[in-house]
Amino acid sequence: MDRLSPFFILTGLFTFSITASAETIYKTAFATPNLSLFAAALHYANTSATFNDSSLRITVFAPSDQAFLKMFTRLGVSQTVLMETAPELAAILMYYHVVRPSAQLSELIAAGAKDWPLAFPFGGPLTLSVIPSSAGVVTVSSLGSDAKVTTANIAADGSVIHVIDNVLLPFYPSVAAVLERNSDLTTLYDAINATVPELLNQLDPLAEVTLFAPTDTAIQAALSGSNVLLGQLRSSPAGVAFLLKYHIALKPVILSAADVTEDRNMTTLAGLKLTLERTGQTTRVRFPTGAANIIDSYQVGLNANGSQRAAVHIIDQLLIPPAMASVAEALNVQSADANTFVAVLNISSTYSNLMSSSNFNGTILVPTDGAFTKFILANGLTLITLFSKPDFVKPTLDLHIIPNKRLSLTTLTDGTQITTNSGPNTLTARKDANGTVSFVSTNNTATGLYEYFAGEWGNGTTLIFIDTVLIPGPVKLSGAASFIGPSPLAMLCCSILATVALHHMLSRGQ
Repeated sequence: MDRLSPFFILTGLFTFSITASAETIYKTAFATPNLSLFAAALHYANTSATFNDSSLRITVFAPSDQAFLKMFTRLGVSQTVLMETAPELAAILMYYHVVRPSAQLSELIAAGAKDWPLAFPFGGPLTLSVIPSSAGVVTVSSLGSDAKVTTANIAADGSVIHVIDNVLLPFYPSVAAVLERNSDLTTLYDAINATVPELLNQLDPLAEVTLFAPTDTAIQAALSGSNVLLGQLRSSPAGVAFLLKYHIALKPVILSAADVTEDRNMTTLAGLKLTLERTGQTTRVRFPTGAANIIDSYQVGLNANGSQRAAVHIIDQLLIPPAMASVAEALNVQSADANTFVAVLNISSTYSNLMSSSNFNGTILVPTDGAFTKFILANGLTLITLFSKPDFVKPTLDLHIIPNKRLSLTTLTDGTQITTNSGPNTLTARKDANGTVSFVSTNNTATGLYEYFAGEWGNGTTLIFIDTVLIPGPVKLSGAASFIGPSPLAMLCCSILATVALHHMLSRGQ
């Protein structure tokens, strides 16, 4: 059987324009059916005059209409929003889709893998990677995306247009894309993908977060050390997930390390805080046992105003969270969110010793102060009247105490029946595609926010902070509507009581 020539193979993969065109790039784009969005983008980006110049001798990689539609999805923006920010797109269209000189597909293949100079001065090179196969596939790579040539050799005066199947991005479209496309972050990406793949969904193009990403070298250095807590965290998926979430900070996003002019505290997905500090020309991330230097940064995604919405800062150390020996220590770390719960524990004869105990093996669901405020307002209570209802306090705490089982937001599965001190199967766990866990009782539902771990890993306590006070079935707050909401004095008393209780418990443990 005769072997097919490369020419016939290529004609089966690409569409060629064999008729020379005297039209400019701009006019040719408008006349090409599958380039209508590209042509419109040239117009709205105020680059039509540039691309209407018949003296140009350049190569244009023009994204197809389908490529633009894919980009809208990848960036989480609409076509309308993108057109509104079109002037900011000029750099993308002119600098990341145009190279010199004018080159036919055969010339690109013959040149092999190389960096082609940008047609307009802007900075870093655009790399054309040619796969050396009989198929002759040409791949164009930019920082944030790759594209393949699907239709080649559309003539436009002395220039040539090649249609590609993706928009080339000079920035990463999402935080997850930074991890996936950066060879220095392979260990971090693999750890997330293997342990908490749903976390990648939370790092999508719409995520407004700051990720502190340790390099492969930084992670390997930490793993070869002798940190006891790190060794314990590595022993289970829940521990790895907790460690990973400690590297992701919530809004406000710190887009540039240079923006840090004074110490700034940031709350992570793990619920713990990190501190950014500036020392000379270096920005560092301070954690309990050290500080990591920010050695590089990427601004990620695209807002409606053309700005980036997230950031990834590359760091030279793995961030290790604080070790917490007891429930009291764990609650003290997040005392601003646990004052009311601590106070409720301390008025309970059943659970007043729970915080100082180092022997409790299980899980505690901790309603935040905001959850208690929401509850007492909804029921017309004050904190004082709440504390005066022992027939409510104990059954409610029972529903929040899960003995002999250390649950985790990471490893819980949808539909899990949970036995609490209220009895068997008194809670049901629900988990959605993004990994968000809810706890369903007879009367209401609470969402898991973050979790801490106290004591030796595997034998201690998990504290899961939730956004709602769970109400057991048989409890009724009769006459609650006659009470007024919490007064500032009551809130202050609660805060003082919790602070004193925590200080007492911590001092006893020393």
